[in-house]
Amino acid sequence: MMLSAAFLSSPHANAAPHPAGATDAAGADGGARILIIDDEDTVRMVVRRVLERAGYAVDDARNGQAGVDRYREAGAAIGLIFLDMTMPGLSGPDTLRALRAIDPSVAVILMSGYGHQDAIAQFGDDADHFADFLQKPFRPTDITEVVARVLAEA
Repeated sequence: MMLSAAFLSSPHANAAPHPAGATDAAGADGGARILIIDDEDTVRMVVRRVLERAGYAVDDARNGQAGVDRYREAGAAIGLIFLDMTMPGLSGPDTLRALRAIDPSVAVILMSGYGHQDAIAQFGDDADHFADFLQKPFRPTDITEVVARVLAEA
């Protein structure tokens, strides 16, 4: 991954400004929390830190089943999910189906080291259920830009 734990203390980690209206603990968008589902500790830590520094409230889960459980518990409080495509146990496609069974309209950003077309192809009929795609490795600004774009479209 292009990002490392070293970036967390650099001035570039906070490159994105706080979105307008970021005043409460719920999140920079004024309400919804963001859930990160990824089996890589470093990815979860980096994405979480970038989003928190941008003013968002964030939860994370280290695998698909934990992510589904967290989403089921939190309900409508989570308005956006970052989902890794390949994870042991409950895979990205299986996790997406489980999330959609709970709420068919939740916004999901797919994260993958595969290219966009290759990653989307893995999801078959569920491929049109993504709000956006973020290819690994990514920069902090990529994370905040995709979130801003998805939330603006919501």
